[in-house]
Amino acid sequence: MKLSSVDSPWRFISKKARIDAFHLSHIPSTPCPNQVVHTSRYIHAGKAFTLYTLLVTCPITNQHWTTHKRYHDFVVFRQQLSAFKSFSNTIMVPVVEKLLSVQFPKKHWFNLTKNNTKSVSERAAHLNNFVWKLMEMRTEMGLYRHLHHLEWPLFNRLYACMEAFLEVPLFLREMQFCQDDLDGDCVICTNPQLVPGVGRVVELPCGHSFHTECIFDWFRRQTTCPLCRANTNRVIALYSPASLPKVAARS
Repeated sequence: MKLSSVDSPWRFISKKARIDAFHLSHIPSTPCPNQVVHTSRYIHAGKAFTLYTLLVTCPITNQHWTTHKRYHDFVVFRQQLSAFKSFSNTIMVPVVEKLLSVQFPKKHWFNLTKNNTKSVSERAAHLNNFVWKLMEMRTEMGLYRHLHHLEWPLFNRLYACMEAFLEVPLFLREMQFCQDDLDGDCVICTNPQLVPGVGRVVELPCGHSFHTECIFDWFRRQTTCPLCRANTNRVIALYSPASLPKVAARS
């Protein structure tokens, strides 16, 4: 499939406006969670560095895991992102521009004898926000690739690069996106399962499906399927109604 080029009107609005307005998929946009980022100080070859332990959360399934990064890891990753901007006049440009526009802390040389708690804390907050925005874009790209049956090596390479940096678990990488008008009601809330929006209904490994919000609220109390009581706390598929218009890239 040939990836469509960026529409010409895109070029005649301000860079900030087009970055803020650009989305690949219609997924609910939520602010970055205000969570604690744990930090540890290390010395290697006479040089001190801080290791940041960040919580990564999938914006649709709400599943989360931790990743451990140095500030240098983020710098190298942003350099890798910049390399994708050379493929002009494709959807790659606004994707990368939006990620690079996220506020990023500048490099500071920390004095080993000086208390830099405030600087480290401020940097941690910015890195946490960057990880959240990156995970949101990874989710949008996954939905866009599925709904448009996209098989473009460069797009897949960027997607894989983002997943590797985020250390996305295998079960989320293998998540299926399905379009189907599900019959019946969600047994948790007793409302119909056919609701607009991508990822509003999910399927468990046992084959039973529920509203996303309902099942993850259920998982906070117990890790079993509400119907068959199979032990699980994860989902294997996200659904969107087949009778509703497909998600399209918008700007």
